[in-house]
Amino acid sequence: MTQADSTLPAFSSGAVRAAGVGACVLGLYLAGCGSAPSPAASRTPTEIAAPASSERVEPAPAGERALVWTENEAGRRQSYWVVLEADGVRIERRAAGSYVHAAGAERPFLLTAEEVPLYSCDDIIDEALGTPVDRRPWQRASLGGDGGLELPLGERLDHAVNDLSHEVRLEASYGPYLFISETTWSYSCGAHGNAFVQFFVYDSNQRAVVSLLSPEELAALTEERAAAEALFRAEQGEVDDITDLRRMELVKALPAFDGAGQTTLALVFAAPTCYACTSGEWGSYFRTVRVESRSLPRALLRTPAPKVVQELVRQAGPLGVLGSPRGWSSLPPQR
Repeated sequence: MTQADSTLPAFSSGAVRAAGVGACVLGLYLAGCGSAPSPAASRTPTEIAAPASSERVEPAPAGERALVWTENEAGRRQSYWVVLEADGVRIERRAAGSYVHAAGAERPFLLTAEEVPLYSCDDIIDEALGTPVDRRPWQRASLGGDGGLELPLGERLDHAVNDLSHEVRLEASYGPYLFISETTWSYSCGAHGNAFVQFFVYDSNQRAVVSLLSPEELAALTEERAAAEALFRAEQGEVDDITDLRRMELVKALPAFDGAGQTTLALVFAAPTCYACTSGEWGSYFRTVRVESRSLPRALLRTPAPKVVQELVRQAGPLGVLGSPRGWSSLPPQR
């Protein structure tokens, strides 16, 4: 079965590990922060070369083209092929789902699913698996089109479960970079189910998982970490008794646009807590808060959003764009 990500089911379970932001920080491959499924070996992160310059040449030439995808509050996604003209942005065409330009082609983000068997608790506890009582989908993700690219997700669970949900989500894209989360919730007949998350950044040019933030950039996030800690304390007062801020880590970094079309970066920090205190975004036994980064990492500065994308963000309402822009890719000039 194959489906465009605009029809992704909305699982409410959270998550516990990452790949794409550092060792449970943001070197952007979060290796394990718990007992989540192991990532594929191909997800060892590759370093991104530092840019020669972060400046953009202005003005952008007329005819500059881009592919932008958006998402509304209901989770519906739409992609737009846009071109910059003398009087503003023109939408060439649109399609449902999330499309990106990668490996020389325009490709939809697609999901396929294989079935995972579910077993009765009696069978699981007795370690004598019989006939499955039901099945659940386990998702795989790829960029479609000719010579499609399979994305390096984590491995399937290697133990029997009584219930399961699994969701792969393209959270954002920025030029060649895809920001992907993988959430697994499973129940194996213990006191309760548990949720785990993996998060990583995939460079569609290198066809590899990459480190978005360098070690130096991670070390420089002192003000952001202080802001995150303040948010945790404001949420729960004397939070140290419940949430261990000494083990607070950066687990996600997500680019977005402000109303003026400028790129921003949201940083998600997670800290261990009690099961009942779980907030959901980073899985069982974790609470999370979001803060905005004071600056963009070099990896994003070297690939700034083109003028046509910035103008689309500013003109989204009048142009009838569905939802908020979540990702963009540059397109070659029209021949």
